[in-house]
Amino acid sequence: MFGVRHSLDYTCASDKRIWHPLSLQSMPSREFVAVVNKILSGKYGLLTYARGHLAQN
Repeated sequence: MFGVRHSLDYTCASDKRIWHPLSLQSMPSREFVAVVNKILSGKYGLLTYARGHLAQN
């Protein structure tokens, strides 16, 4: 109903497993390095996208 607010459960950075490249741009340096290291080691994933059309794998 209108006017009823529920607390939203946002995923914090440590719970996120797949990352969008644009979301990495706004991170503090230490957190960025930690996430990129996990992406490179294969623990986390990175979304691929191409601007204006679908990404081809």
